[in-house]
Amino acid sequence: MRFYRSMDDRMLFGVCGGIGAALGINSMIIRMAFVLLALLSRGLAIMIYFLMARLLPMRRDNGGGNERKPRGYTPEAPPFDISGAKDVEIDKREE
Repeated sequence: MRFYRSMDDRMLFGVCGGIGAALGINSMIIRMAFVLLALLSRGLAIMIYFLMARLLPMRRDNGGGNERKPRGYTPEAPPFDISGAKDVEIDKREE
């Protein structure tokens, strides 16, 4: 098993998303574990996180195992057909 930083599932550097994808679990569980470890270890987990962000390679694809959607909404087609739309003139009267 090899760990990578995730390009798709990231909040800061993609470390937790990559670990979650490699282990096959939700990345929010990894993030909560890092927060808990940061509180219990007096900041040592934060230093380990930044060290991992520096050393782990970036994975350009999602690895094929865990299909995640990107954060932004990008529809494949518009939700309605506008091909038959007509131009409408708006009457602007100054009052």
